[in-house]
Amino acid sequence: DTVPELTLIVRGYKLVFSVKTSTIPNAGFGVFVKCTSLSTGIMESPDGTGSEKFQLMAGELLDLGVYAPFLAGDTKHECVFNCKTYCFSMQTENYSFNCPNSDYAYDISDDKTGVPHDIARHHIPMYFNETTTDAETIHAEHDPEGSVH
Repeated sequence: DTVPELTLIVRGYKLVFSVKTSTIPNAGFGVFVKCTSLSTGIMESPDGTGSEKFQLMAGELLDLGVYAPFLAGDTKHECVFNCKTYCFSMQTENYSFNCPNSDYAYDISDDKTGVPHDIARHHIPMYFNETTTDAETIHAEHDPEGSVH
């Protein structure tokens, strides 16, 4: 099974998001990003006096793709999801997200194993973990169709 990689070009920078073993103990995989200036090829300013800094502007967000749902079965009524969560010793809570309809939950775990299903494992957002800073850096939102990005 290969892990996904995502490349974005943003304002003259190449951002490569890749999945690797997390540096947070017992966290499994995490998403790491490498940023390269397309104008210089490295993270040094053109005049050689210091490093260029890639920064998002206030309120600016990057859409890294869909977290859920991928399959019709990813949308589960709350009582079904709670039963499944109980059966898998609360493990599936790690792979769920709220739906626009509060009576339902998006669940990207396999119904037979409780681990993320194959389709979810091929998308970067599934691998996002907590950050090592105090700042909140991941903002999940519903798009107009209800999918989580």
